[in-house]
Amino acid sequence: MRLNLFTKLLFGTLAACGVGVLAASIWLLAVWDEARLDGLSGVIILAGLGCGLALVLVAATSWAWHHRAVERPLKTLERQVHTLRHTGVGEVSPPDAHALGALPDEVAALGRELVAARRDIVAAMAGATERADQQRSRLEAVLFVLAQGVVVCSLDHRILLYNKAARNLLGQPEALGLGRSLFNLIRREAVEHALEGLTPDPRDPGKPPTMKTAPIVCGTTDGRRLLSGALTAIVEPDRGLTGYVVVFSDKSQEIAELAERDALILGATEGLRAPIANLRAAAETVSAHPEMKADERQSFDRVILEEATDLSKRLERVSLQQQRLAPGHWPMAEVYSADLISGLARRLAEDAGIVVSMVGIPLWITCDSHTVMRALRALILHLHRHSGEREFDVEMLLGDRRVYLDVVWHGRPVPLRLLDEWLQEHLPEVVGCETIGQALELHGTEPWSEERGPDRAVLRIAFHAPSTPARAPREEEIPERPEFYDFDLAHQHEAYAGQADRLLSDLHYVVFDTETTGLNPSGGDEIISIAGVRIVNGRLLSNETFERLVNPNRPIPASSIRFHGITDEMVKGRPPIDIVLPQFKDFVGDAVLVAHNAAFDMKFLRLKEGRVNLQFDNPVLDTLLLSVFLHSDTPEHSLDAIARRFDVEISGRHTALGDSLATAEVFLRLLRLLETRDIHTLGQALEATDSLVEVRRQQARF
Repeated sequence: MRLNLFTKLLFGTLAACGVGVLAASIWLLAVWDEARLDGLSGVIILAGLGCGLALVLVAATSWAWHHRAVERPLKTLERQVHTLRHTGVGEVSPPDAHALGALPDEVAALGRELVAARRDIVAAMAGATERADQQRSRLEAVLFVLAQGVVVCSLDHRILLYNKAARNLLGQPEALGLGRSLFNLIRREAVEHALEGLTPDPRDPGKPPTMKTAPIVCGTTDGRRLLSGALTAIVEPDRGLTGYVVVFSDKSQEIAELAERDALILGATEGLRAPIANLRAAAETVSAHPEMKADERQSFDRVILEEATDLSKRLERVSLQQQRLAPGHWPMAEVYSADLISGLARRLAEDAGIVVSMVGIPLWITCDSHTVMRALRALILHLHRHSGEREFDVEMLLGDRRVYLDVVWHGRPVPLRLLDEWLQEHLPEVVGCETIGQALELHGTEPWSEERGPDRAVLRIAFHAPSTPARAPREEEIPERPEFYDFDLAHQHEAYAGQADRLLSDLHYVVFDTETTGLNPSGGDEIISIAGVRIVNGRLLSNETFERLVNPNRPIPASSIRFHGITDEMVKGRPPIDIVLPQFKDFVGDAVLVAHNAAFDMKFLRLKEGRVNLQFDNPVLDTLLLSVFLHSDTPEHSLDAIARRFDVEISGRHTALGDSLATAEVFLRLLRLLETRDIHTLGQALEATDSLVEVRRQQARF
């Protein structure tokens, strides 16, 4: 800065001297006649004019050369070094025809050494944290396969961790995310009540709480699920209670089945009381009056028949309901019959040399596979000893509400008396039942035997079909690698009031983008795609994204399709903006919105606020304006240009999600540079961008 000021003073002084000499010479010419100057004076005046003009020209030319060859290259070099220093990306390449000598080359070499040194540091850090990554991978694997939902929260009830089961059980993906409030998903009363027993007594802070884990039963905010589980305190040795863990499962189906079972029991008692009373009264009347006339007796016989028929139907309905509810008494799973039968065949071949062949199409059944396999093994061993056969076919058949397992062999059916004896046999190595019959009763079924054809017999057992639609045979699933946690959030307890004074590094952001039918929102153009990605604690959470196609209810011009590739057929049947925009608002929550050329995207959103009865009153940061503020000497501030400057690769350009991810990467680099310009708070960042009046004026045309 001092050199620049000295240079300006030097060339300014030189130019001032030239102007002074010119002014003096011109003044002498003006008074030539009055002063009666001689010829020598004229020569001096002309020489003064020439010198003054030469000084001015030399000063102007020298200043222009200095600005082009020294000052501007130095400024460009300074910006590139600044970017390289604070982001670790970029290269040093000053404009051509500079007069800086070998300085740019030396700085470029220094920059390469800096990048290499940083690369070595990153490699060293990666090696040092390998064990931590392995432990984290084990944690991820455990959380991923857990059937129970797990959510870890800070004391201000903001989510620090969640697993895939929690995402599925809570069923509100737009409201779930790191840093979001747990109470967006479940009701607060049960959580706060459970925490009371886990919090130290304020009258005696040194005394530990009476409990470390408390049971919890609560409903989701949308009222669709009832959750049951436990809430456990997180206690750090030097900080005390810092958060809590909620582990839960969905009890909605179980509660519904209990209610239905209660209704079934009530129906089996109170509901059958009246027909039994009528039947008994009619039978007693007939028995007490044997002399009753035939026509009178016929009416009582009719009552007995009708009541007996009605009673039989009621009992049949109760039996069907009991069979449907039976699986709820014992832990069951959806089992693919091919897995069950192949395991059974292997066991019987090893133990007794019996050949079991699977025929027909495999189906899914609801059962306890271990218990069923042991019971089937015992029954087939009995069939082998009874019939002398060593080869059996096992076939699955789909019925109306049941799936039938048929064991087929050459021979006669098993007599009912003998089959009852087999069912009373002790069944070893099975928990929860002692006999073969009890094992099948757990599944609400019992076997029966009948003829299948000439010299063929079958033993049939009915199982419950899965409650979900029939599925295809299993294929190996590739588990997604979750990115669902950030424990550093546990120490952020500030409320979101007073946003302007909050540090940029502490804020949560949603970086978003839209694709539209055109560039004129006020002229009727509509959103056809909207996407966003969350940034929490300085980390881009690529698993916490929002992406929707939107039906604009108008044709998409070919000129727009050429850019984003979204056609009328692709948005056909998609929800309109009235449905998508509230979902996006739920995803955003109270985060700061970030977009590139944000005025354009926000105009589309705000034109719809009145129609969908919501308001996007979140603070908004614009990466275009931030780039102009930080790199005012650079003419290019498009997303592509900034991405090239920061070495950010754009995947899926001109798709809402692809541009959102690229903008998020750019924004994280801009945040680092803002700190070097003493921009640390949201208010300072908004003030810096508001100062760019000309850019704002250009954006007003949207």
